[in-house]
Amino acid sequence: MGISKPTSLFLITFLLFSACTKDSTDGKKPRFYHWKTFLDISEKKQEYLKLLQVKKIYVRFFDVKWVEQNKKAYPFATIQVKNGIDTSIQIVPTVYITNKTLINITESAIPDLAKEIMHKIYRLCSSDFYKHTNSEIFSEIQFDCDWTISTKEKYFTLIQESRKNEYFSKLNLSRISSTIRLHQVKYFEKTGIPPVDRAMLMFYNVGKVSDKNTENSILDLEIVKKYLTNFDDYPLGYDIALPLFSWGVVFRDGHIVKLINNLSTKTLKEHSKFKHIEKNRFKASENNYINKSFLYKGDEIRVEEVNQEKLIELVKLISDAANNNNFNICFYHLDEKIIDNYDSDKILELISVHP
Repeated sequence: MGISKPTSLFLITFLLFSACTKDSTDGKKPRFYHWKTFLDISEKKQEYLKLLQVKKIYVRFFDVKWVEQNKKAYPFATIQVKNGIDTSIQIVPTVYITNKTLINITESAIPDLAKEIMHKIYRLCSSDFYKHTNSEIFSEIQFDCDWTISTKEKYFTLIQESRKNEYFSKLNLSRISSTIRLHQVKYFEKTGIPPVDRAMLMFYNVGKVSDKNTENSILDLEIVKKYLTNFDDYPLGYDIALPLFSWGVVFRDGHIVKLINNLSTKTLKEHSKFKHIEKNRFKASENNYINKSFLYKGDEIRVEEVNQEKLIELVKLISDAANNNNFNICFYHLDEKIIDNYDSDKILELISVHP
C-alpha cells in the first residue's frame, strides 16, 4: 500500500513544532479527528491518509466525566490501539472534558484533576503498550470542552494548571490547543479567551438536536452565517473543523431517544420497514433494527447529512469571513464508512476552495 506496517502496535515519530500562537499551515494537506475508542488504522485508512498527504491527526485519548456518586471527575473510554499509524503523521492527544465536570468540581480540586489528566497522557505515551520510539513524543495536546460563561474560569484554570504540571514538561510539550464553538468567537469579549496557543473552531453541531423542528443540527448554513463575525478580531490563531459524518435522530412520542451513526436517507428509502414522510424524515412501520439499533413501530427518524455542495459553500463563507485565511482544515472524523462517502478527490476539492 506504500506505507510500511509498524513493527509494534503504535510506532510513532513526531515532528517538533514551534510554540508560537500561530500554527504554520500545511498548505493543501487536510487534518482529521479520530474519535473512536479503538485506534485501528487499517490499510484502507492508511492509503486514504497517504493520498491526502495528511500530516496531523487529533486522536481522542479519553474523556473526563463527573461521577456524582463519588463527587469526583474520572477519565473514561481510554483509547486502545489495534493497528499503528504511519510514522510521518503527528498525533495530537485530545481529551474531551464534559461541562458537567466543570460545573461540579471545586476550584481547589482543579490542580489535582490537571495532574491526573497529564499523568494519564504521559502513561499512555510512555507505556510499553504504545511502543513509542521518540523520547520527545508530542508537541501539542488539545482539550475539547463545550464550556460556558459560568464555567469558563474553571476551564481556563484547568488549562493553566495542566501547562504548569510536571508531566507537561516531561512530554516536552510546547503548546495546548482548545476547541471553540462559534458563539465563543462572536461574543469572545463576554465568553472569554482560553489561555491556549491555538483554537479549533467547530463548524458542526450548530443546531439543537433535541428539537423536533430542527432541520439539520449538524450543519445549517443559515445559523452559521449569524456567527461569521469577529474572525479578524479574535486574538487566537485558529484552524477550522468541518463535519463529514451523518446520523439519524430518533424520536419517540415527540422526544429524542437516541442517535444512530452513519445513517443515510438512501438506506432508509431502500428499507421496506420505514415509510418516507417528507424530506429527511421517516417513520418505522414495524419493530426492526437499523444499523444495529432497535426501533419500535411508530418511531420517527430525522436523517442529518452533509453533502459536498454545502461543505464547499461553508468553506467559501469561512474564507470570506477570515481575511487572513491562515487556517488549516480538519475533518471530523476518520472512519471507513465516511471514506466511502468522501473519497480523496472530494476532500481535495474542499481543500482547493480554501485560498
